Amino acid sequence: MTGGIYSIPEAAWITGISESRIRRWLQGYAYEAGGMKKLAPPVWTGALPPLHGRHAVSFRDLIEMRFVNAFLGLGVNWKIIRDAQQRAREELGLTHPFSTNRFQTDGGQIFFEMIEQAGRTRLVDLDSGQEMLIGLTAPFLNELDLDAEEAVIRWWPLGKGRHVCLDPAVRMGTPCLQPYGVPTEVVAAMAGQQDPIRVAAWFDLPTAAVEAALAWEEGTP
Repeated sequence: MTGGIYSIPEAAWITGISESRIRRWLQGYAYEAGGMKKLAPPVWTGALPPLHGRHAVSFRDLIEMRFVNAFLGLGVNWKIIRDAQQRAREELGLTHPFSTNRFQTDGGQIFFEMIEQAGRTRLVDLDSGQEMLIGLTAPFLNELDLDAEEAVIRWWPLGKGRHVCLDPAVRMGTPCLQPYGVPTEVVAAMAGQQDPIRVAAWFDLPTAAVEAALAWEEGTP
């Protein structure tokens, strides 16, 4: 089950990754290296096929791209990302390997450990006996709820104590305030014009949930 449907602009807003980058990752792209034109394949095959030529992504796609973007931001190069991704797919049977807890555990013989040396971050191949890269994925995994098979089922982008949640089983993955099921967009729109305490009373929500909806929608966590 894929769960959740997000347009490319929605995915860009939720993840903070540009629309152009997301499209390149989904469709592949051309680039020049050594004076030659080359073609980079898609980073992964999206769970949803294009509809009338327009792409959309699933909840699992959203989580996977969040991990890939985090790897790139910490200096992991594309070859390492693609090689680890492919091997995890083959050996662990995972279509979206980075967004599962199994990648942290069973993937230990596949991936890499980040270490600091001489003030610079570098990577060490685990095939040489090093430990896996837990430090990079652990912080984001702490924002996720996993099922019994260690697949991601919910994302708490502001942290698990702050109500904002993306759950593909609730309103097709629209950001909502949990456990209340009220879309953050609706609450924030009203709270932007009214006293948050009054809005909280209207929706029968704690004031902290209304404040979290405002923080999420305004991008000021």
